[in-house]
Amino acid sequence: MAPDRPDLLLPQPSGGAAQAAAPCDGWHVIQHPAVWHRSLATALIVGTVLAAINQGNLILSHGFTHEILPKMGLTYCVPFSVSAFGALGAAHIHAEG
Repeated sequence: MAPDRPDLLLPQPSGGAAQAAAPCDGWHVIQHPAVWHRSLATALIVGTVLAAINQGNLILSHGFTHEILPKMGLTYCVPFSVSAFGALGAAHIHAEG
């Protein structure tokens, strides 16, 4: 399903021709490599800062324990999810616009 508007085209990761996206196809947006790369970069940067703030004192005093590791994993999941769903929201607004 190709859009009628050329501004709804997503770039190809290899620098090839643009690919048409359906205006409300959220699954396509979430699967796009650019969204994954940006979300992973955001998660690494923001997650590391949040882990240092939230768990830094425990890590320095007790090391990595079984209690800290699940919390740290969730700490990285939150900024990844926010970034990915932010891209989905931006694509939805762009499609309506």
